[in-house]
Amino acid sequence: MAHRGSQPFVSNDMLNKIPIPLPPLSEQERIVAILDKLDALVNDLSIGLPAEIEARRKQYEYYRNKLLGAIHELPRPFSLLFFSANLMAS
Repeated sequence: MAHRGSQPFVSNDMLNKIPIPLPPLSEQERIVAILDKLDALVNDLSIGLPAEIEARRKQYEYYRNKLLGAIHELPRPFSLLFFSANLMAS
């Protein structure tokens, strides 16, 4: 019996008798494939970082075009004056 926080003796034979369930090999291979893809996206700078930069570039272009489109919809003589006045008021 264990006393004062010590651990009872566990032999290799005892550990070897404990059943450890494993999924079938096909399931293990599927899990590995998913983890490999995740690893490539998260850790591989040659894939993940350029993809993120491209996504931010598209986002920037979208909002830039929305802004420029809004300026072109303003009345012509006042469009730039109106736009600059609104920027200063913000």
